[in-house]
Amino acid sequence: MCFQGRRPIKTDEMRDELTTACSSQDTPVGGKVHLPFLDGIRGVSILAVYFFHCLSSSFGFAELPWDGVLRSFDVPTPFLLLLPFTYGWAGVACFFVVSGFCIHLSGSTVGGKPSWSVFALRRFLRLYPPYFVAVCFFFIVSVVVGTTQLHRISSFVQLGAHLSMLHNFDQRTLFGINPSFWSVAVEVQLYLLYPLVWYLSRRLGWRLTLVFVGIPEGLIALASSVSLNMLGAALPCLVVNSPFAFWFSWTLGAYLCDCWRSGCRCWLSVVRADVMFIVALMLPLTKITSPFAFVAFAVLTAVVIERLLYRRWSCSGFFLPGKVWQGFSVLGAASYSFYLFHQPPLGYFGRMLEGYCSDFFETAMMRFWCSVMLFPLLLVFSVFSYRRLEQPFARFGKSVGSKMRS
Repeated sequence: MCFQGRRPIKTDEMRDELTTACSSQDTPVGGKVHLPFLDGIRGVSILAVYFFHCLSSSFGFAELPWDGVLRSFDVPTPFLLLLPFTYGWAGVACFFVVSGFCIHLSGSTVGGKPSWSVFALRRFLRLYPPYFVAVCFFFIVSVVVGTTQLHRISSFVQLGAHLSMLHNFDQRTLFGINPSFWSVAVEVQLYLLYPLVWYLSRRLGWRLTLVFVGIPEGLIALASSVSLNMLGAALPCLVVNSPFAFWFSWTLGAYLCDCWRSGCRCWLSVVRADVMFIVALMLPLTKITSPFAFVAFAVLTAVVIERLLYRRWSCSGFFLPGKVWQGFSVLGAASYSFYLFHQPPLGYFGRMLEGYCSDFFETAMMRFWCSVMLFPLLLVFSVFSYRRLEQPFARFGKSVGSKMRS
């Protein structure tokens, strides 16, 4: 289904593009469609998130402070030199769009009604085992370093909330154990909402479906803006970190995938990427518009993916040299493990350096670059986790899923 109407519009040109996009280089053994540039986008996104967290662990803040309704540039000069990295949080918006695209692209949603039991099993085995290991590991580390005390009930509440992936609904557990885990919980909850999105897209079409999922996200962003500017306080965590606050941004990827698989153009093709880029950069600079910045970066990501899908842009030519983009693809393949394990070590590493080399690392800039130097070690560990933990469980899920289908 495409946005223009119920009947797909397939021109000869678009058939050629679809055939090219599904050529041998994008289709691995087994006939499953694979788009390598998505790994590159993941790689760029996780690198942006990493630099953002390096800022936070080094300076104590990762965004320009507010001065009324505008951002204040009255910050240390070293921070101004690293200003582009303050947009690193937008990497999460990129991840959500790519996630929605890949879920809709998966084999369980192709060729008729999906097998939801197979879908749930494969998603669980793909995401939860590495997440479970990361939660338990960092919980044990927090006990060892003394930040968590086992005799307190709140410590086990924290652990239970994370293992059940409900920690994003309470401010007390939102950033506990590992601050990065909040988005993993939101993404899993969006998976639970996906059958409803699939059903609505078949019954109502994508136009009304996008309106349906866009209303709650838009209302939450609007309410956040009103609350921040009129009441001077953020909305409750239960609202702003719920999956409904990101529903449209995530579904946008599924919509784009459906248009591409159907061979039709979507409205994203007429959105100017340069204008969308400027809008996304400007929205976070005012307190009134900042709640809408996430969806703006989600739309920008979808526009970029649309250009790459239909070969209007080339990754290696338009963005970066081929070998550099391949490096991002390697990082993107292991991005989930990297995301799970990268943030707490930044804090531990920074405190260790300050304790042993307080004179040398007394400036935030030095702490930042020392945090950046930790990247290769985290990458090696992430690749190891991807190959030894993620892939075996993913293969097991595919095997069990095939048996369930047969």
